[in-house]
Amino acid sequence: MSARCARLIAKWLINHEAIRREEYDLYVYAAHSLIMTLAPLGLALLIGVLLGHTATAVTIILPFMVIRKFSGGYHAKKAWVCLISSSLILGGCICVSEYITYSYGLISVMLIAAVLLMLNSPIESENRRLDAQERCIYKKVTIGLVAFSVLMSFICYKYGWENAAVNLAVGVILTGALQVLCLR
Repeated sequence: MSARCARLIAKWLINHEAIRREEYDLYVYAAHSLIMTLAPLGLALLIGVLLGHTATAVTIILPFMVIRKFSGGYHAKKAWVCLISSSLILGGCICVSEYITYSYGLISVMLIAAVLLMLNSPIESENRRLDAQERCIYKKVTIGLVAFSVLMSFICYKYGWENAAVNLAVGVILTGALQVLCLR
């Protein structure tokens, strides 16, 4: 579905003379990449609105999106499986995070997930193999993003934003959990 949307966007750009016909493939790729990058945010917003917890959904999905882009993790083979499982997992995380307090238990699980992400990243996709230089860069970026997310969770708690602190922690934990599924 995203590939079809990407093709439609590129055709629309050609029809409106924003790009040349010979740039079609490049813009299909770019549109597809943009759609796939923004899809988790769109899904989170939709689920957040439906559940009445939009801010929770956004603060969970943001660390997930940015860390996962570089850390890798489990990918469903079929788009419909991905959509259904992602919706259920994200909806579950949103609902559960409303009842979690910022405790030593949550902090411990977040730190375990953070260490696992830092040690095991990046997990390569079957569709995209990384060379040695890319692996090194992705690892460093993952470490920085994980450290930043954990730090932001602590800072949010320190300044009295416990819900945001919990949600950021859940985002890190979710990313780590989906990466653990790939480890052998």
